[in-house]
Amino acid sequence: MFPTLAHHAKRFLADSFSSITILDHSLNTCRSVRNYPPLTPNYPSMTTTSQRLNEAEKLKDLGKLDEATSLLTGILAEDDSHVLSHMMLARIYTQTGRHAEAVKHAEKACELEPKESTNFTVLSVTYQRAWAGTQEQRYIQLAEDAMARSKSIGG
Repeated sequence: MFPTLAHHAKRFLADSFSSITILDHSLNTCRSVRNYPPLTPNYPSMTTTSQRLNEAEKLKDLGKLDEATSLLTGILAEDDSHVLSHMMLARIYTQTGRHAEAVKHAEKACELEPKESTNFTVLSVTYQRAWAGTQEQRYIQLAEDAMARSKSIGG
């Protein structure tokens, strides 16, 4: 029926960390569907959000980043606590060189789910790419701190 939250996290991480060996560990500690109610007719807004998230992911994969961004910001306008929208926006903004916005969304995901190691891994990579794109030295320490936090949560 609809892809699960774990599926979206796996796709996001695969996109973001294709060359990083911690992918399996990150996926094992991923938030999975245990934190969310099931997608049933009793949760129509979840279904709508899930459908829009799926569409945004497809648009991102097709390189239609402006359209994907529009869908994701629409989701967040309705529910600013939607972590996967923040994570996907962090990825898109990183790809387009909008590092300050990418950092803002990755940090928000960590703020919303402070016990999820995956979020801090994503934040660390976002900081690393922000440093690569801007050469702002502060991102180096922030990346190290976020990765340390991820490891402390995950095991």
